[in-house]
Amino acid sequence: MKTLVLLTSLLISNLIFAGDFPSETHMSNEEQKTYIDDVAKEIRKVYWVSGHEDVSSGTEFVTKKVLDDHVKKDNRYETTLDDDQVGELYRCYYKASCELYVVYVSGSYWGGYGESAHFVLLYTDTRKLFEISHTIYAE
Repeated sequence: MKTLVLLTSLLISNLIFAGDFPSETHMSNEEQKTYIDDVAKEIRKVYWVSGHEDVSSGTEFVTKKVLDDHVKKDNRYETTLDDDQVGELYRCYYKASCELYVVYVSGSYWGGYGESAHFVLLYTDTRKLFEISHTIYAE
């Protein structure tokens, strides 16, 4: 599962340079939604190609409450976000030209089950994105 999160991160990094958006204007809400839906689709594809079954995902616009709840120190995630990653998420949240989304992905693999969170930091002026991912649960 950890390897899969890493592979997904690399795939999303490639999307940064493959975007077909012009870079002169601020992204509309509709453009953001379309872009995030495409990112979620690519993440699901990575899971399917790696042999996972029953792959599903959901996207969510990250509010302050969602972010605070996700990074609480008492959460028992399989892998936790380090302090630098948490700092990046909060910097994006407070920056006017950055929108923060999370793509939750789940799937089964050889009888096991796993869930991961993929935070997408979408810079709406430059139309670039970065991803911070971690495994929430794996068995």
